[in-house]
Amino acid sequence: MGSTSLVVIVVEEVYILFTPSSSEVGGSHNGRLHLRETRDDGGDDLFTLTMNGKPFDPDDFRKALTAAAVETVRDHVHEQLSSIRDPETGEFPVVQVVGTAMDDLGVHIEGSAALLSLVRERLSPEDLEKCTLMETTPAARPKAFLSFAWEDHDLADRIAKTLQANGVETWWAT
Repeated sequence: MGSTSLVVIVVEEVYILFTPSSSEVGGSHNGRLHLRETRDDGGDDLFTLTMNGKPFDPDDFRKALTAAAVETVRDHVHEQLSSIRDPETGEFPVVQVVGTAMDDLGVHIEGSAALLSLVRERLSPEDLEKCTLMETTPAARPKAFLSFAWEDHDLADRIAKTLQANGVETWWAT
């Protein structure tokens, strides 16, 4: 994510905050907020404030900013948790961050018992309250049946031994 440009304009104690593009705030919201100086018929200076080409609506602006903030937090939480790796097995957790507002964000994490133990160590008790941890059992050892013509016995022997060396239970005629 690139740097965020935030501009604050103070005009007689009225604060206007905007970014050139809300996608820089971390969202896929294609919002733009523009402040443009115009003149009315009397020649006085006026300012027109638009967002996404429409007249500025503070509620729409608040919703766009909130959505961008929630999306940024969701991405950050997902990145942090999914980078935890079990050093023994190389396993990474399956992480799903759910929710549409800051106060209803939750996290679903799946992994082996050893991996979930690492996750518990790295999270605070408050963060753990917002998480659902689901232990997954490792898949059964893979199995193979090797069928071959007798004249290919030497090749089959090499294949069977390679499979077995890599943890594949192999049935074949010896």
